[in-house]
Amino acid sequence: MEVLFFTTNDNKIREGNEVLNKIGVKLLKAPYRDIKKEEIREEDVRNVALAAAKEIVKRVKEPFIVEDSGLYIEALNGFPAAYSSWVFKKIGCSGILKLMEGERARNARFLCALAYSDGKEIRLFSGVCEGTLAHEIKGQGGFGYDPIFIPIGETKTFAEDETLKKKYSHRTRAFNAFATWLLKNRI
Repeated sequence: MEVLFFTTNDNKIREGNEVLNKIGVKLLKAPYRDIKKEEIREEDVRNVALAAAKEIVKRVKEPFIVEDSGLYIEALNGFPAAYSSWVFKKIGCSGILKLMEGERARNARFLCALAYSDGKEIRLFSGVCEGTLAHEIKGQGGFGYDPIFIPIGETKTFAEDETLKKKYSHRTRAFNAFATWLLKNRI
């Protein structure tokens, strides 16, 4: 089975395929330029993914996924939330650490929302990874906020030890939920 994935991030496709290839599903990069969609302004990534799927399903009748993820920092009232990608492009990890200077409470979580459509109906799957923010950028691996995010129970960032990302990733958890549902209902 092949499923279109509406994303411009090849890392997300790779992460999804690591889960889905095990059950005979392959994610294909969708021709994004052919589907123009506006991303709604909303703090909850689940609402962003669902709104995008509702737009795409009007034009795409084959199975597809659209995904949105966000970093929610407790001390910053959940910021940057669904704006994580935009904030990362503007201020990066160093900017987030600057916002967190002097802050002792460093709890944060990643939330991923996958909206899947078979061309008719839409289902939503999500995954969460709880953790804390490091005090400095650490590691060379991963992407995005990986150099400053430490999953609960660990001492290294995702960028310092990429096996941690495979073990705890919010996106992997969302894809696992999707794979479990797909095995029960579609394959």
